Amino acid sequence: MLNKVYILKKLKEVELYEKEIDRRLERLNELVEMRIQKFKMMNFAPKGIIADFGTGIGIDLLALATMGCDAEFVGVDLTYKGLKTAKNLLRGKGNFHFVRADLLHPPFRDEAFDAINFSHVLHHHPLRFLKNILEEASRV
Repeated sequence: MLNKVYILKKLKEVELYEKEIDRRLERLNELVEMRIQKFKMMNFAPKGIIADFGTGIGIDLLALATMGCDAEFVGVDLTYKGLKTAKNLLRGKGNFHFVRADLLHPPFRDEAFDAINFSHVLHHHPLRFLKNILEEASRV
């Protein structure tokens, strides 16, 4: 069972993140280009069903769509505003789905994904929860 203090802290972080969305949108092209370069350096061209844990406003997904990746993507995040923004940014650009969920309890069946992308998200969680998050990611 999740610690109530942890849940309250995460909800506060969600509020702060949602206030930052407009600032991120102002830099969207720059951020997407940086992610494209990162994915190219990693030779990351996923196929199958890919989860993006901590998708936020969908910057990584938009970068992958821009690169022409032929995959089905599931963006997972706690923020309503982030997911709504991602959905709007990615409308008509590929096969994208969005789920509001906590990474400690992702609501997916075992082995639902071929790969999971974590970008700019794990550092937001206390070390004591990282093992559980990674175990859940491994499960799905």
